[in-house]
Amino acid sequence: TQLKERIKASETQLATLVNDPEIQDRIMALLPALSALVHGQKLTGTQRLRRNVALHADASGLRLSDAGVTSLKRAQHGPRLEQRQRCLLNPAASTFVPGHSCHNLIHDDV
Repeated sequence: TQLKERIKASETQLATLVNDPEIQDRIMALLPALSALVHGQKLTGTQRLRRNVALHADASGLRLSDAGVTSLKRAQHGPRLEQRQRCLLNPAASTFVPGHSCHNLIHDDV
């Protein structure tokens, strides 16, 4: 349909502006809610959920722009995007411990 073609064209154009697939997907997920708000329309429950997940949920590996409601709700109750940390090697660490995420590492907010 014409709408699907316009969405695909928008994704292609967005990819030329933003060179990060996750950010591209989060922006695409926000568009329906943003459009509704700009035009003075009330958000649907799904639009509100998708917007909130796109802005706040870590949701690693989930394509937010077309995820189902069940997946979005699961992501909504999972880790927060604000909690993502970048781990740096700690030169004072005694040993490397495989399998321990950020163990003996310095935590630095992204």
